[in-house]
Amino acid sequence: MARPTQRFVGGFLQVILALDLPARQEEATLRASLRFWSLMLSRTFETVRYCCQRDLMRSVMTPLAMFVLLTCGTAPSARDQSDASNASMKPPVAFLLTSAANDFHAHRGPHPVRFRHVRSGYVMTADRTRQYRLCGEFSTAQESGKATWVPFVTIKTSGYEQWLGGQAVDFCDRASMTWDKGDLSSSLQVRLDSLR
Repeated sequence: MARPTQRFVGGFLQVILALDLPARQEEATLRASLRFWSLMLSRTFETVRYCCQRDLMRSVMTPLAMFVLLTCGTAPSARDQSDASNASMKPPVAFLLTSAANDFHAHRGPHPVRFRHVRSGYVMTADRTRQYRLCGEFSTAQESGKATWVPFVTIKTSGYEQWLGGQAVDFCDRASMTWDKGDLSSSLQVRLDSLR
């Protein structure tokens, strides 16, 4: 029984022989040319079949894929790092960061240029639930060159509330506040910058 490659090559030869070539080459030259091409075609099929049987494609692709993964992005960018920190962030804190950035962007009052001492925490309410707060300071652009730092607080309610100035200090200076670790200034800055 003929193998699939032999059947294909035989069919290929019959099609070529059936053609009426315009140059009308001699039959011997045509047959020699056809033998050459059929040999090349059958060797190509045999090579492909061998590669598939021996899983050479897998053995070639695995190191290639590893090389691509190792060389692409070996050092994470600042955005990747902030995204990684956001992934491990508590959902209420992520909500407060987004809400604060949106509020600063939407209200064109004192426009924040930079943030500092931004931290999150919570107080226990009378019904024993946690009310999360985001406290910090922002500076505004001043013509005199001296930065003015304004305190702010963003409070998680059914939505959120944001307070600026002295009122914010009252919300954040309570002894009952339980503070999370870490400064969130850069996370808030990245979110605000992405809105501009």
